[in-house]
Amino acid sequence: MANAHTVSRISFSSERDLLNSKLSDYPSAIIFFIRSLPVNDRKSVPCSLLTVYILLHVDAFGEFMVPDEVISKVKAALKIVYDPEIPVNVVDLGLIRDMRMEDNSLVIKMVMTAPGCPYETYIAEMVRDAVRAAVPELKDVRVEMEQFPPWTPYEMTEEGRKEFKEKAGYDIMDAFIQRWGSKENYYDMVKKYLGID
Repeated sequence: MANAHTVSRISFSSERDLLNSKLSDYPSAIIFFIRSLPVNDRKSVPCSLLTVYILLHVDAFGEFMVPDEVISKVKAALKIVYDPEIPVNVVDLGLIRDMRMEDNSLVIKMVMTAPGCPYETYIAEMVRDAVRAAVPELKDVRVEMEQFPPWTPYEMTEEGRKEFKEKAGYDIMDAFIQRWGSKENYYDMVKKYLGID
């Protein structure tokens, strides 16, 4: 069996190299060593940055999860989740603001297209269901809703704007500018609505 000394001799030139690495980059002895540890001990073993990274991403069942690969799967899965009122998926609509891994759980920061949107709970549940189906190894999926800054069409992808125009018959950005004049004007209105100084 490999030991902490064996693991500590494995290193990458930088943390960026480490985060971009794949499971196939790691000697099988390292993975065997990590999986042989009790779950509660996996984060306290004195070893290299590489091993710490592995410890944080091996769950109780020995599944190794690479953040970049998880995020990629999640984005693809969310392409089939659509806003009930705007005919564009939540990714191209720009509702997904951030995704990060935390101990084999995924935290998603989202925003609705309007403050007080009545579909907030419904969309959040659709997002959770899509993520769980795409990456069942995740321990948990948390969706955190942001109220400010509010969503605007500026957050849409080019594909999203094109899809909206094809389905709705007008450019959503042009309509937004005609109504509000600027993003800042809209922000000021939302601040008053939310009671933000």
